[in-house]
Amino acid sequence: MKLAYYASLFDNSNTELRWDNPFTSSPGAEQAALAQPPDNTFHQVSLSGSYRFTPYRTVVAFSGAFGSIEQDELFLPYTINPNISTAALPQTQLDGEVDTTNLAFTLTSRPHSKIRLKLAYRYDERDNRTSQMTWNRVIADTFNSGEVETNVPYSFERSKLNLSGHFDLFKTVRISGGYDRTTTDRDFQEVAEQTEDSGWGRVRWRPNGYIEVSARGGASERDIDRYDETFAASLGQNPLMRKFNLAYRYRQFGDLTISASLPERPVSLTLNALYANDDYRQSQLGLIEGDDLRFAADLSWSISDTASMYLNAGFESIESQQAGSEQFSTPDWRATISDDFYTAGAGFRVKQVADKFDLQFDYLRSQGTSEIDVGSASGGLSRFPDLESTLGSLRVRLSYRVSERLEVALRLRHERFEAEDWGLEGVGPATIPVVLTLGAEPYDYDVFIVGLGFRYLIGGADSTGESSPD
Repeated sequence: MKLAYYASLFDNSNTELRWDNPFTSSPGAEQAALAQPPDNTFHQVSLSGSYRFTPYRTVVAFSGAFGSIEQDELFLPYTINPNISTAALPQTQLDGEVDTTNLAFTLTSRPHSKIRLKLAYRYDERDNRTSQMTWNRVIADTFNSGEVETNVPYSFERSKLNLSGHFDLFKTVRISGGYDRTTTDRDFQEVAEQTEDSGWGRVRWRPNGYIEVSARGGASERDIDRYDETFAASLGQNPLMRKFNLAYRYRQFGDLTISASLPERPVSLTLNALYANDDYRQSQLGLIEGDDLRFAADLSWSISDTASMYLNAGFESIESQQAGSEQFSTPDWRATISDDFYTAGAGFRVKQVADKFDLQFDYLRSQGTSEIDVGSASGGLSRFPDLESTLGSLRVRLSYRVSERLEVALRLRHERFEAEDWGLEGVGPATIPVVLTLGAEPYDYDVFIVGLGFRYLIGGADSTGESSPD
């Protein structure tokens, strides 16, 4: 059994951020202001435990956590422009409160030497008890739009049931299967109730101690009670549009993994392939279909008792279809988005160099490219400029054992990331008329990190002869 208490206390002395208006402004609008994250607190109490039953080698585990978030900071005024008249704030502070509940239960059993069963259930709730109020809308401290808006205290309840098991059909063959059901209830969103059912099966074949082949396949269906078009229209959305995380979705997936090692040789190789297809067949506007294809290879070699190395490589291709409307009506354009990612890595580790040194080296390089093709009834076919990103990361760790208890380590790291994004390049704070941005540029950075640390072991040796901390 374990009883725990957790607290998070956040205090921000910076209540607002002010900046000069880059546009030609009217009197009083020379500056604008933005509130900063407010003071808040979070308290949580949790209880967890487990019990083992001798019959059928059964283990029951449970956990429960109950928390509360509170935020009661004073509001800033609608605007710092003295020439704009607004109504009074509906209240001087939010008086916000969110209660959280997390419950989990797991039962595992082995009624037979060839059978293993598992039942798991989880419940999560976020109850936002903040009051709803009506607010004026002031645009960029420049003018009062005359519109009013209501704050939205989002809440949800989510429960997930999982059933799984495996059966050793033969000495070399194991079959597995499982079923998942996830139910979600939400407030203030287009879909209030959503249910997803998933089923999968796996076959594992291990003819000897050097080769293992595993194949898995399955499908899932995410169903909704209904899509509230009235609510979507109130947010200014096309009533035919469906958000991909809320829409009906049918997914099929499968993966294959092959692992092999050389007899009496410390070399192992793992190959993996995965394919998944998402079908949003009930959506007219929004994401229509998506395909995900992945390949990965991992080679490791234990050169000796003190030295090892690895190589890995991966490729992922994601292709999706999206439909839209230029006329705020039925679909009249379609876009195809193709994302390709290439990743490769290598590293080695050597222990007991000159008896007291350990050396570790890791290098990773990843490159991504995105292509977007658009076909429109009015504009024909066109392609956006490609989006590209490149990441290179190098890590080196050198440790020195001063004694059996004391170790000193030097860490070096270099990371280089570069992106090409036409949506951000050349867009300053005032580049787009009547739109104020922060002038964010695509990421382009070099990072060098040097770290020095030590580890000291306190305590004596246990019955196995290994040192253990007090």
